[in-house]
Amino acid sequence: MSGMNNRRIKIRGLSTALVFILFLSILPFVGIPQARAAELNNRSIFIQSSFASEVTNHDYLFQTAGPSTVGSVGFLYCSNSPLHEDPCTAPAGLDVSGASIDSQSGFTGFGVSVATTANDLILTRAPALEPATPVGFSLGNIQNPSGPNQTYYVRISVFDNVDGGGTRVDRGSVAFVVEDRYDVTAYVPPYMTFCVAVTVALDCSTIAGFLADFGEFSEISPTTATTQFSVATNDPSGYNTFITGQTMTSGVNIIPALSTTSASSSGTSQFGLNLRNNSVPNVGADPQAGAVASGVPDPDYNTPNLFRFVDGDRLAYSPNSTGFNRYTVSYIVNINPAQAPGIYATTLSFTSVASF
Repeated sequence: MSGMNNRRIKIRGLSTALVFILFLSILPFVGIPQARAAELNNRSIFIQSSFASEVTNHDYLFQTAGPSTVGSVGFLYCSNSPLHEDPCTAPAGLDVSGASIDSQSGFTGFGVSVATTANDLILTRAPALEPATPVGFSLGNIQNPSGPNQTYYVRISVFDNVDGGGTRVDRGSVAFVVEDRYDVTAYVPPYMTFCVAVTVALDCSTIAGFLADFGEFSEISPTTATTQFSVATNDPSGYNTFITGQTMTSGVNIIPALSTTSASSSGTSQFGLNLRNNSVPNVGADPQAGAVASGVPDPDYNTPNLFRFVDGDRLAYSPNSTGFNRYTVSYIVNINPAQAPGIYATTLSFTSVASF
């Protein structure tokens, strides 16, 4: 089962400038150095048996950013959120305390740490320097959560010291669903593929760019930028892609988000986005469909020249299994003459979920 990809977008502006970051890590404020964990790419989880309460293998693949010292890898299972900053609620019935490492690649020499708990599986070894590398772990003797037809999240962390200690150098999240028992005579592995970047290939085979610059805010014309995401799944009920976060702020000052679909209005402070090719202003592109593709933008983000941003909104969806659809997200910012100067920033998360 492919995991849920989660990407975070950092937006900031200095006085009348806005910088846009597409990355899981939060960009530090100017002049305040911060060490942030890098993004794990190409993350996936495959559950060999997706039945609730089943004892089975959880197989992980991911790509590290490297080079970095690696001493331990943590798999924190949560039922409430994929975000590392949020508190974690342990899934009912889950037990990873007796897990085994059936195979490991990319990183080797790991054993299960004594610091492992029922929902926090930690693999540990003597710290060693590792380059950027594809990593795989097949972890056995894991008891699935007891609640069927729910989405569960695994927050993956790579640490530079043993037993989940020291500094987190890489991080990312995946998601999976467990289900009621049923009888089948054949099995087609489920998958969902999802990627986000400044530009992405239709089939997610390549992504490019982690920084987009809005340039200078203007009182007389909108400032624009774009990013892209692409998604496909064989889940019969399709997928839903959501956006979460807040509008841009600088201390107590904000650039208000468009809570209803609205046109760009120069001289009025506003922040919004859509998934269409726009002429006023001239920004964006219509969704591109691959073979057997059925995904569409949500109606609130599907009208050219009308923009919106509401925390938790669905951006795009497919009602059934689908090939790849690539969406271009068009962002606009307008400011009024009285907009307070400062470093404006926000963090946006894109999440795509399939039921399986």
